[in-house]
Amino acid sequence: MSAAPKEQPTGKLWGGRFDRAPDELFYQFQRSFAFDRRLLPYELAVDRVWAGALESAGILTVEEMRDTLTALDKIAERASSNSTWLDASSAEDVHHFVETALVEYLGPLGYKLRTGRSRNELVATDFRLFVKDAARETHAGVARLIAALATQVEQSFGIPMPGMTHMQHAQPLLFSHFLLAHAEAFFRDAARLEAAIRQLVLPCTLPVSCDMTVDRAPYWISGSNWAAQTSGSRLTVPWYGCLHIPVAVI
Repeated sequence: MSAAPKEQPTGKLWGGRFDRAPDELFYQFQRSFAFDRRLLPYELAVDRVWAGALESAGILTVEEMRDTLTALDKIAERASSNSTWLDASSAEDVHHFVETALVEYLGPLGYKLRTGRSRNELVATDFRLFVKDAARETHAGVARLIAALATQVEQSFGIPMPGMTHMQHAQPLLFSHFLLAHAEAFFRDAARLEAAIRQLVLPCTLPVSCDMTVDRAPYWISGSNWAAQTSGSRLTVPWYGCLHIPVAVI
């Protein structure tokens, strides 16, 4: 005889057809909030934009959109000032965390923000925004390194050093030229980072079966919407259109 069905856990973003809870040990094993919580600022940025899209599509009223945006701001402020709140959360992932917090602030209205999208789309978008910021930070570090090399070059004019070729000493050269050779290589790295930032596109909405009329263009062209909230990124086709971009480009 099979065991009696367990009560389904509440507050999850999945499992509407399940008649029992998942194995608790497996559920804890597959939780990702401990590390994807770093995506929270990007999740909230995307949510702010999507609230505007839902209002334009008639899913949210203007008042509901404003309440949702206010709640998202409260979540951001609370998360930045109270890490214990994040540490104590039993959320499955960052998406579950935000929706749970929205429901805490807004009641049933908090569930409406999930309309017309999936966690596949969310994680693809959040991660790309995270990578864009990381690429900008790395680019700034490379620029500082090049500047440091340039300073060393100015301080070492006229200092000779042995050249090397084929594992042996060769024609003498200047130490400043040696440093500039490395700086040139870092310039290429900086150019690759700039290209990656430009080429990193953002997915949006569900790939199929979305009967909502959402005009994506105003939310990334306008400086007050996608361009501001998502660091000037451009959009692509629904989220699976981004999945085959080579890792080197991302």
